[in-house]
This record gives sequence, C-alpha cells and structure tokens, in this order.
Amino acid sequence: MLVFVYGTLMKGNRLHGHLKECGEPVRYRLNGFTLHSTDYGFPYMVPCQGAHVNGEVYDVSDEKLSWLDKIEREGELYNRVIVDTFDGVPVHAYVANQIQVPGYSDWKDQPGPETIKEWVIEAVEIMLEDDGIDLSAWEILNDAIDLSDISDLEERNGRMYFA
Repeated sequence: MLVFVYGTLMKGNRLHGHLKECGEPVRYRLNGFTLHSTDYGFPYMVPCQGAHVNGEVYDVSDEKLSWLDKIEREGELYNRVIVDTFDGVPVHAYVANQIQVPGYSDWKDQPGPETIKEWVIEAVEIMLEDDGIDLSAWEILNDAIDLSDISDLEERNGRMYFA
C-alpha cells in the first residue's frame, strides 16, 4: 500500500526510523495541499488550491499502515484519505482533521494543550512498545512536551524503550 508522508516521518527527520523497513522512499509532490506547523513540533497538511506539498511515498504493509493510523490519531487529529500525486498515482495521505488540529484557521472545539500532550504521550508510548524511539528524537519530543509522565524506560543502542 502506498503512503505519502511529510514532516517528521520523512527521511532524515525524527520519526523516519520507523519506516526504514519499508525501503527507500520515492520523492513525490501532492498538488492541492499546503503544510502548516504547530507549536507541538509536527506539521499538518490541509487542502489549498494552487499549492503543493513535497514529501515521500513508501510501500507499507497493512500492519505498518495500522501503526501509522495509531501514531497519526487517524479519525481524530488526522484523516487518512486517498489522493492522487502529480502523476496520477493514488496514495494514502494524512490530512488534518480541521476540527481537531490546533492552529487551523477554521477550528471549532479545539482541544486544549493537555489534550494534545495526552495524544503525543500516547503516540510516544506506541513507538516505545514497537521499535523504540531514536535518542535524538526522544530529546526533541521531551523538549517540546514534558515526557516525565512516562516511566520505566531504558536506553539501548541509541534508542529509548520501555524497560
């Protein structure tokens, strides 16, 4: 299954390590979208006529797609949709759920900072349970959102895991 990623999941960025087993990415561009950043260290993509987003496409397993759905809070923070790339290839992509994403100009009932922190902590815990988190990514996340609520951790080979 082809998935378009941008931001923290792209090669060289802090969460890319979770996609390494999916092979080498293919650079792609999605027309009709733009990126916005949040105060929480991650971007979100929204429709925008005349704009485009550069990213990467990975061929992922059903299991990895399910994992991505958990990390992206599919149905809450993002919606996974099928879109066409500039050359007409359909891919899955995570588009901001306009009601839930902080900073989105048309937001309603925006969750407060504590809700966002809970979502990030839950995503971090999922990563810790799977293949751990790269130590540098852990430090960036911990600087952005205090992760002291997560305990029983250990460092092994430059990655953080649950003990």
